Amino acid sequence: MSGWMWLAGAITSFLAGPRSGRTELNRSALTAFSSIGCRCRERKLPDPNRPMANIFLTDQCDRGCKFCFAKIGPWSKSYPSRALTLAEVREILEVKAFSPQQVLGVVGGEPLSYPHLFEVMEMMKQKRIVTKIFTSGSCTPADGLERYKEQMPLNFIVNIDSMDSYTPERRKNLERFLKTFGPITCVGFTLVDPERDLSFLLDYIRDYRMLRYIRMGVALPIAGLTENEYIRRERYRDAGLRFMELARKAAAENISIGCDCGFVACMFEISEIGQLQRWGMKIQFVCGPAMDIGPELETWHCFPLSRMPRVSLRKYQSFERVRMALQSMADQLREKHGPGIFTRCRECRYRKRGQCSGGCLGLIVPENALSEVEPKIDSAVSTGESSCPISC
Repeated sequence: MSGWMWLAGAITSFLAGPRSGRTELNRSALTAFSSIGCRCRERKLPDPNRPMANIFLTDQCDRGCKFCFAKIGPWSKSYPSRALTLAEVREILEVKAFSPQQVLGVVGGEPLSYPHLFEVMEMMKQKRIVTKIFTSGSCTPADGLERYKEQMPLNFIVNIDSMDSYTPERRKNLERFLKTFGPITCVGFTLVDPERDLSFLLDYIRDYRMLRYIRMGVALPIAGLTENEYIRRERYRDAGLRFMELARKAAAENISIGCDCGFVACMFEISEIGQLQRWGMKIQFVCGPAMDIGPELETWHCFPLSRMPRVSLRKYQSFERVRMALQSMADQLREKHGPGIFTRCRECRYRKRGQCSGGCLGLIVPENALSEVEPKIDSAVSTGESSCPISC
């Protein structure tokens, strides 16, 4: 029996059984939760569904989401176009780490608006790279993209909102996109308002025969800036309750939900974590984003920390060395300004065991601290967090 199944069973027995013995069962459930986190760190196995990296094709997007943390271009001032060239895309794909069946994210901005999208798709097809495109689905559709459904391993994550939030033109574009790509597309959603009913996400999956999976993120800030909307720390428990409400409805329809970056363990009660695992939800509380690669092959750890010094993939020609360099800077920030977003994170057993990173550094790191860190590749030690096998 797996650790998570045992945990769910222990919690169920705890809640259903008599008061005598509950303390021991509860202690055992917590121990199982802890041991799973330890095994995840020790195994350090790659997640086959998680991108090795994200190619940031362009920052151009006309949707204007208020929570978007990709609006502040992390580019160098010497590169005014703020988009990758085809030569740069080709250079990225020539890095030795790429091999057939490797997952690569294609992000933006709106990647479907990139003028050379088909040329990029042809490169990836030749490399037999599993391509995961992040899109709003509501921009002007890229006619001809559907032919790649049969020619290469391809899927989409559509960052979606309720239909009544779109203009008539955008609604038409989104409906066309979902009718064409629904069966190879999963719903993506960023939680901004913990009071909002999210049942409409399930409607999309039913109506367009989409993949039975929702990728749920928490709206996060850009460290040192306040130009986008995000969930304040005092509302995290409310966000956890909203997640539970959606998960309960999703489980009844055999739909799974996965946590993107930003979730913390204390958004949920221990019994709720057990219930989520019993329902088949892919929860995770560790920080392990795929690196983003932009113009001039500059890389950054994640968008909340996109104002940190960037590391050149062109210089090191190694995804692993670049990832370690980026992680070393994030570790420096967490050591100095963390360890987590709450005061209680310092003594939290789950953070100490590596089960929870303590939340997004973008919430606690001041802007002036971002320039104080520097990459330490030779001394960096891979944490293995991004390869946790229970991550989404």
